[in-house]
Amino acid sequence: MEWTAMTSVLLSLASNLNKFKGDQREQKQEIQLAISNAFHNTEKYYTFLENGSARDREREYDLARDWECASIFVGAVDPKLANRLGIKGAFWREGATWSQETIEEAGIQLARVRAEGMSLFGKK
Repeated sequence: MEWTAMTSVLLSLASNLNKFKGDQREQKQEIQLAISNAFHNTEKYYTFLENGSARDREREYDLARDWECASIFVGAVDPKLANRLGIKGAFWREGATWSQETIEEAGIQLARVRAEGMSLFGKK
């Protein structure tokens, strides 16, 4: 193979590798943003309830959507965690009436799913 042809192939490979790294960065950001959004919206809702406000089914449906969205993004890198995030969405969709024992058995405690989601890429 000629040097010019080899150089062309190497440059093409390097370009594709940089694109792949860029795609991974974007995927990581999408996952972390989705988990962060679901987590913070959930925290905000808990504060809303702790301040004496009545339950808000519309907000609970929004939380279900947030967690299911995070589940979709995470599914590409960790199907088990994605399944649990989907279950967390079901928890909110079903009215957040599960017992603490059921929540723990499902592995969907708020701090746990956030920590596991953020640690997918070494960030806690």
